[in-house]
Amino acid sequence: DTILFLTSALNGAPDKEHRLTISTLLAYEHEAHNNFGAAEALLKQCVEEVPEDSTFRIALAAHFKRRQKFDEALVWVQSAMTPERVKTGSLRFVHTEQIEVAVKAGRRDLVEASLKVLIDEPRRSNEQPLASFFLPELEQMGVDEELLTRYRALVAEERSSTVVR
Repeated sequence: DTILFLTSALNGAPDKEHRLTISTLLAYEHEAHNNFGAAEALLKQCVEEVPEDSTFRIALAAHFKRRQKFDEALVWVQSAMTPERVKTGSLRFVHTEQIEVAVKAGRRDLVEASLKVLIDEPRRSNEQPLASFFLPELEQMGVDEELLTRYRALVAEERSSTVVR
């Protein structure tokens, strides 16, 4: 059983890095078996262990998003957005996650705030290109058309600059 194996590995983890990795894997395994309380507890332990890191806060947000608890997911996404935490994660990833959750929660204000950040912030060398999978939902939600136009143009620009010629 994977849960027993990971629990045993967690108990014998040699250091913090291994403990965090195994805890995350165990949380996902618990979630897959509908043990949501155990998954949430493990992810919260990770947040407590490295409160300055955005990674586990986003993992908790994703956990609540999958459970369709969008208000709770937004709390965790927004807690990951402090400047010191975003340094440890991807600014684009955090704001893309906020857009995904805010759409589900019907929070156009948060969607537009994240779009503005994504448009205004230059791409860091280690970050993925801008996401576009949520654009149809943003159009239906009535997001500011000028923002959508600017965002679409930036997505197209990034895609054309990454094409190998």
